[in-house]
Amino acid sequence: PSPTPPHWIFNKGQRSSAATTNYKLNVFIHIVRSSSGHGFGAEISSSIVSLLNSSFASAGIQFKLQGADFIDNDYYYNNMDNGRAEQLFTVNTHGNAIDIYVLGRSTVWEYAGLANDIPAKSLIIHGKFYNTSILAHEMGHCLGLYHTHHGTVKEAGDNKQCKEFVDGSNSARCGDYIADTPADPNKWNECSYVGADLDGHGQRYAPDPSNYMSYADLQCCTRFSDLQKERMKSS
Repeated sequence: PSPTPPHWIFNKGQRSSAATTNYKLNVFIHIVRSSSGHGFGAEISSSIVSLLNSSFASAGIQFKLQGADFIDNDYYYNNMDNGRAEQLFTVNTHGNAIDIYVLGRSTVWEYAGLANDIPAKSLIIHGKFYNTSILAHEMGHCLGLYHTHHGTVKEAGDNKQCKEFVDGSNSARCGDYIADTPADPNKWNECSYVGADLDGHGQRYAPDPSNYMSYADLQCCTRFSDLQKERMKSS
């Protein structure tokens, strides 16, 4: 589900600006284990921060590990159905850091990752994906980015969304609200777009499989666009 975007997304003059070109954000990592302590060890925390820093380096955003803890609870470790993700987002939260909850590899869950909102101060990532591009994808949501197919493929929750044209003429107010990410109908076979649809102007789509915020396969997603980087800094 994608919420209606904050008002500042449509009004550049209302966005915040930074005194420097680089940002440093604190993260706190919560490792969800079984009640008996089975699961990942604390060493994955440094790996997560390292991957975040390499993924966001070109955006001038870096992350600092504020701390880590274990949440030893079978309720979250075994199964994340029935609203448990929303409950987990309330456990051991921090006002001065982005909370990252890492599930076990064996945890039953329909998602690879989930941000608490757009933008947000917390995310959950499945243990199978903590060292993949899913991490950058969910952190992108936390910093104000939508899916590249948002609006072009209708997503629940956002009452302002509309389909983006291939020519980009409505890209600042439709799609993912980012003008330099191509319109995306979300029809992928690994790294290849396989759709044959035409947009409202009769043009064929040519989405970008390398964008972190797309739904192309994980190995395809390696970068943010220049305007996505600007958006994350202004959120």
